[in-house]
Amino acid sequence: MLPERTQLWPRLAGPLAICAVALAFLWRPVVGGEVFLPLDALLHLQPWRYSYERVAVNSPRNTDPIRQIYPRRLLTNRLIAQGALPLWNSTALTGIPNIPDGQLALFYPPTLLFLLVPLEQAFGYYALFQLALAGLGAYALARALALGRAPATLAGVCYALNGYMLTWLQFPHHSGAAAMLPWCFWSLERACAGGSWRRWALAGALFALPVLCHIQLAFYTYLALGAYALLRAARLPAWRSRGRVALGFGGAIAAALLLSALQLAPALALSAEAQRTELPFAPGDASSQFEHLLRLVLPSLGGWERIGPAAWGPPTVQYPQPYVGLAPLALAAIGLLLARHPVSVFFGLLASLSFALALNTPLVELLIALVPPYRQFEDHSRWFALWGLAAALLAAMGAQALGARTTDDDRRPTTDDRWPMDDGRRPTTDDRRTGHDRSSTTSEALRPLVGGRWSVVAGRALFVALVLFVGGFALSHLQLFTPQSRYGLYITAIRREPLAAWAAIAAVSAGAIGLLALRRVPRALAWPALIAVVVADIGWCAGAYNTSAGPALARPTTDLTAELAAQQQPAALDTLYPPTRQVAFLLRQPGPFRIFGADQTTLPPNLATTYGLEDIRGYHSLYPERYNRFARLVDGKDYTHTSDRGAILRPYFTSAHAHRRLLDMLNVKYLIFPPGSADAERYAPLEPVHLSDEGVIYHNPRALPRAWLVRHVEVIAQDDDQLARMAQPDFDPAATVILPAPPPPVPAMPVTEGPPTVAYAPNRAEVRVRLDAPAVLVMSDMYTDDWSVAVDGRPATLYRANYTFRAVWLPGGEHLVEFSYRPRALAVGAAVSATTTLGLVALAAWPRRRREAQR
Repeated sequence: MLPERTQLWPRLAGPLAICAVALAFLWRPVVGGEVFLPLDALLHLQPWRYSYERVAVNSPRNTDPIRQIYPRRLLTNRLIAQGALPLWNSTALTGIPNIPDGQLALFYPPTLLFLLVPLEQAFGYYALFQLALAGLGAYALARALALGRAPATLAGVCYALNGYMLTWLQFPHHSGAAAMLPWCFWSLERACAGGSWRRWALAGALFALPVLCHIQLAFYTYLALGAYALLRAARLPAWRSRGRVALGFGGAIAAALLLSALQLAPALALSAEAQRTELPFAPGDASSQFEHLLRLVLPSLGGWERIGPAAWGPPTVQYPQPYVGLAPLALAAIGLLLARHPVSVFFGLLASLSFALALNTPLVELLIALVPPYRQFEDHSRWFALWGLAAALLAAMGAQALGARTTDDDRRPTTDDRWPMDDGRRPTTDDRRTGHDRSSTTSEALRPLVGGRWSVVAGRALFVALVLFVGGFALSHLQLFTPQSRYGLYITAIRREPLAAWAAIAAVSAGAIGLLALRRVPRALAWPALIAVVVADIGWCAGAYNTSAGPALARPTTDLTAELAAQQQPAALDTLYPPTRQVAFLLRQPGPFRIFGADQTTLPPNLATTYGLEDIRGYHSLYPERYNRFARLVDGKDYTHTSDRGAILRPYFTSAHAHRRLLDMLNVKYLIFPPGSADAERYAPLEPVHLSDEGVIYHNPRALPRAWLVRHVEVIAQDDDQLARMAQPDFDPAATVILPAPPPPVPAMPVTEGPPTVAYAPNRAEVRVRLDAPAVLVMSDMYTDDWSVAVDGRPATLYRANYTFRAVWLPGGEHLVEFSYRPRALAVGAAVSATTTLGLVALAAWPRRRREAQR
């Protein structure tokens, strides 16, 4: 047993070290009982900032997890708890599809944690799992590329802690896709090496997982995988072998798309009519690009001050990307200069190109020209995910080349101890003596090039080219010795940084690299020292970016405490957010109704979702373009396009007083203003109904009900003409409805019926109404083609009314109108994914059954 244990420990040491580092970074939310969400930032938002004691804010800009991610996840959990699929979000934008944009990563298997574990704890556990998964994936990939265990451990730690991963760690869809990136490369390398269809099937299954998380990152991943597969195929000696790789890779990609159709199909269906279709490309600013280069060594440069003292890290906080650590950056350069690995140049090119694309260089314009749908991706900094992986692998290659020794831990794996044959068994002495076909294994495919001169020459040429290009760009941008010199601007910004701390980190990093290069230093000391320096470096520079806090952080003011004790507050549902006066008032009002924070900072969009309140605003990455144009019309802006970058994700209705009658059409019953706001006068007439330290809530007496009857129909087929008609001052939505096609006859007569009554259920709406004569029932709920309507149990025609809302023609009498949301793309995608999964399972089981039958 002792020899087996002796062999087992070196194999487990690296993965255990990676998991330990991940746990150390997330100790407080996982073990300390805190919540891995920026609750401190919530207390500085309206209305909490006026009812709770001020607290220090760790990352003032990192508020999306608490404003966007948590509310949608909480809503999704509530819908699932009711036994319904979370298909439709009725609390934002007058309703919006909940799944297609992928930010929930609902079908990514690890997100089951959000259903199995209390939501407050799930964010920390999920982040820990993804951090460890990312590191273990980079470790496995490094081992598959014939790196030693110690360099592979370094690669795993560097990738788990790279700037992109830490920047987006609190976003489940980002961290999930980034964690799967090295596993996709690992499965591709194994499939290229083994050639077995089972390996290609496994690769296809892993390729599907990034799509279930983040389609943009999945697209980047597929581009990089395609380039790597092309490289691997080119290194094979025979065209037949190259064809197998091409066929296998194509089949794996096809299988991945089919397996992920459950998420991909609804995303494509919505993106075809979403607000991103006209998204313009803005070239990167040279100042921003140069600052990102400086942040490779000064990661907090250009950061913003923390609200309160910094408990850990620099006095300013900055997005961790693109920082990878000083030692890994230096080792990556050494990897290009010294590593004889056949794929070092590939990862050098991947690092260079992904960094350039992340900075919005002209390469993005070229990519848009080659792949026009790429225009719908707004934030190109997602390329930093590939930069982080490439830099981690280059650092591992550089470290191995620098400290190469023929020891058990650091030597390059041989065919005997690493690489199985095509049939799954280990090569034997007879195989090697008889020339068994080992050219298909990774080790043999790499062996002629490991230590090859051309890899070193190409790597050094690439390094020199990068140095010359970056140096030329820097000199061009700084414009030294000219009246336009920017030297003073940047040197002033640099002097504001904690230079002594950066110098100490640089010195310790150089010392750790030096220990690795010294032959007399034991490897058992040099490698742990280097990894410890990397962890300490990134931990100090970027470890405090993500905030975790305890719920006890929210301390109500004295008057709020007394008020809460004296009054019976409405149920605040199962939310982390502490109660406020304004929210409590709104929860007591009978519905349905919608609210509107008329000042942009008032109850920021999506926060109302947490309480089940419905807001006409929203912050979403993908939603119907029609609503964006309608919001621009209400704001008095140019509604013929949706190309304003600042508002593409946020229809906030910043100037809704420009077309007040259209705002009334949205069933906006309450308008909320912060203390001291003078904007209420622009929306007159309004009735103040709640006044407190948090601001004023006004009742809108002109708000239309959620559903109403109209007997004057205008048929306008063209979309722009519909918007132009609605912009005219004589358009009254209470009396007139615009439809793209004529309904059955509607007689003109005075309205004497009572208002319809509306009730909602998940993915459904029911309206009961009594009519004296035929009329058109209009609802201020968003229209999509996936909504259907039935009148008294019989299917009816659903009309798109007033450009973006729903309507149905009703005959006279008493009726029950049922609206149902059934997304066809999701149903088709689910069927395709299920069929593909069953087919792969059947194929995997078939050889086993055949062998059993032969026995």
